Amino acid sequence: DHKGEDCLELHDVDPLKKIKHFKGLDLGRIVSVHPSPCTDEVALTNHRCQLLVVDLKTKKLKEVDHSEFWEISGVSWSPDGKWLAYDYRQSRHTTCLKLADLTKNKTHKITKPVLGDFYPSFDPDGKYLYFVSKRIYKPVYDNMQFELGFPKGMRPYLITLQKDASSPFVPILSEDENQDKKPKSKKGK
Repeated sequence: DHKGEDCLELHDVDPLKKIKHFKGLDLGRIVSVHPSPCTDEVALTNHRCQLLVVDLKTKKLKEVDHSEFWEISGVSWSPDGKWLAYDYRQSRHTTCLKLADLTKNKTHKITKPVLGDFYPSFDPDGKYLYFVSKRIYKPVYDNMQFELGFPKGMRPYLITLQKDASSPFVPILSEDENQDKKPKSKKGK
């Protein structure tokens, strides 16, 4: 922002190479920057509650999403660089997770929050989306101040992203183990 407004700059590892300036892009005040793991793109969030993607080759800017209530945060790229997951404030009191399909320019709400879903992160193979959610309401009495609190209200969760993907928390049994679990028939009785 040394010229009065936020802009995007691309620095090379070689300090003798020139810095690339991306001028003329209406980025607003940049809040966070997220480079793609495999494409020449950068996702940005700004003070105007926008999620933007800049193509570093063509220097084109596109708006992916916009929230009416609060800044978009928690941006995570899929391993193939085709999807973005992020926190999206859908009301004053609830935050859901959304997926943006960058190839089709569509967004999808993927959680139905009780209060808030935050910090999405793709696993390295793109099979799961991990996140943290506030959705457990089991109050506990405080021993010092005689108040109720929710110390276990926030927990990690995951969403499977492929139809045939099973939960990593459920053990997969071999055929021999499955045979042992089946009820044995009672012959002759």
